[in-house]
Amino acid sequence: MMKLGVRVRQALLGTVVCVAAGLVAPRADAFQRFLDGCNTCHPWTTAPVTSPKGYTLSIDLHTLHRGASNMNTDCPFCHTSGDGRDPWIKSSDGKAGVPGYGCIGCHGNTYAGVVRGVGLRARHTLRGVASCVMCHSSDPTPVGENVKPPYYGNTTVSNVDFPCNENSTTSEDWTGDGKGLDNDGDGLVDGLDGNCAVCTPTTCSAAGKNCGTISNGCGGTLSCGTCTSPQTCGGGGTANVCGCTPTTCSAAGKNCGTIPNGCGGSLSCGTCTSPQTCGGSGTANVCGCTPTTCAAAGKNCGSISDGCGGALSCGGCAAPATCGGGGTPNVCGCTPTTCAAAGKNCGTIPNGCGGTLDCGTCTSGTCGGGGTANVCGCTPTTCAAAG
Repeated sequence: MMKLGVRVRQALLGTVVCVAAGLVAPRADAFQRFLDGCNTCHPWTTAPVTSPKGYTLSIDLHTLHRGASNMNTDCPFCHTSGDGRDPWIKSSDGKAGVPGYGCIGCHGNTYAGVVRGVGLRARHTLRGVASCVMCHSSDPTPVGENVKPPYYGNTTVSNVDFPCNENSTTSEDWTGDGKGLDNDGDGLVDGLDGNCAVCTPTTCSAAGKNCGTISNGCGGTLSCGTCTSPQTCGGGGTANVCGCTPTTCSAAGKNCGTIPNGCGGSLSCGTCTSPQTCGGSGTANVCGCTPTTCAAAGKNCGSISDGCGGALSCGGCAAPATCGGGGTPNVCGCTPTTCAAAGKNCGTIPNGCGGTLDCGTCTSGTCGGGGTANVCGCTPTTCAAAG
């Protein structure tokens, strides 16, 4: 289905330049399906298949693509859904989630990862097949032979992973004749192509990388490992290098005290200006102040500072109490008078705070006898009163 062996195309196209009417008819859409024209040079169900060096495979192309151990292609990658008649050809741009399906997903490389199948068309044009250029006269140059086509190394489609034939197990060399596919259509196959011959894969160390996956520079990838927390891959701003970018006080929303920088160190975020304190409003490492209350301050009258630069009104007092009257500022109270302060020395008098005072008794005279209440005294008699 998807992997048409270049050996097959070389054998068939090398002896017959497919310019017959069925292949080059002036159709604006060229071929839509394999049987519309490709089958003329690449018979799909005819066996055996013979390579340019005479290697003969007893199975046909369909069986090769479907059952060979290095392919085992899943049907939907070659056939449209619900139609198993023959592979879909007019699909260079692929479909959702499946870029470049049909033959060009494995035969014929891309250009900058966007235009699909340009290598396959270039190969046919090189061999004299003119039908492609009717619609693709301005194809760009395909990427090099050493760059894998879309579905190489995708075991759902193909186990083939090396476009340059590094080995015979996972390469395109299913015939063992040393040849693979001319993916970029320049007439040079695999190891004979300069793109393959001069490529030496890099290493993680040589590339200065120590995490994640990078290109090896030859169409493959390298796994460079993982990072140890708190570092992350690329965390320091350099791709595929373990690192950590410390936070800042501003980014963390902090402005006082010491906080972790997120990379195993710490940050000093400064101090606060009185009356604010660090964490004073309830948020750690943020300057703030929580105002007091009248109750918390033990006050119930007058105006007091709230401890944060403002003021609190704590109300008034009910008579006979006054604000601070008991000797404590901003606390309702009353200081009782004394007998001496009131100028009294006998009997009972109000203390000025809702209570009473006992000022004693008189040793001579009587209480109020002199005419002044609660003061000991005597009122002299008169001749008349004495008779």
